[in-house]
Amino acid sequence: MEQAYKKYRSNPLAIVLFIFAAITLSILSARSISSKIPVIISISFVYLIIMAVGVCITAFILAIPNNELRKQVGMGGLLSLAFNGFAVFFPFAVIAIVSDLMLGWGAAQAITIAGIFTSVSMLSSDFMKAKVSRAGSILLSMLASFIFIILYSSCGIIAGVINVISNLKLNQ
Repeated sequence: MEQAYKKYRSNPLAIVLFIFAAITLSILSARSISSKIPVIISISFVYLIIMAVGVCITAFILAIPNNELRKQVGMGGLLSLAFNGFAVFFPFAVIAIVSDLMLGWGAAQAITIAGIFTSVSMLSSDFMKAKVSRAGSILLSMLASFIFIILYSSCGIIAGVINVISNLKLNQ
């Protein structure tokens, strides 16, 4: 059991890269919704929670086709695989910083969604290397991506509506 867990232990650099990317993309996405600092902080916090929940849900969904892997490495091993896959999120954070802060495009949410698709695909690839069913992983990775993106996008939509309503009340 210990031998199997060592194989799937997360790289500390992967965790740091994911955390940096998650914080950066959350703040930039929140900045596109509101310019008020307290609103940006609260929306960013909600985005971070959604990202953490999304990574966990993705790991569990992709583990569905193989009970053997779940029994072998446990939930800690699955989450380690998830963090390794989501380290691919980092380049998307860099792209979002350049596009938002330097070019003024305000495309952080679109870049985040592209990062989610890419990271889930990478994670699916890692699960396939760990001997999970290939067909099941491909279909489930699409499902996990859609669930994660719906959660992430719905947060932005709800926050945007709340921001518009609060601005209308302040202007009256």
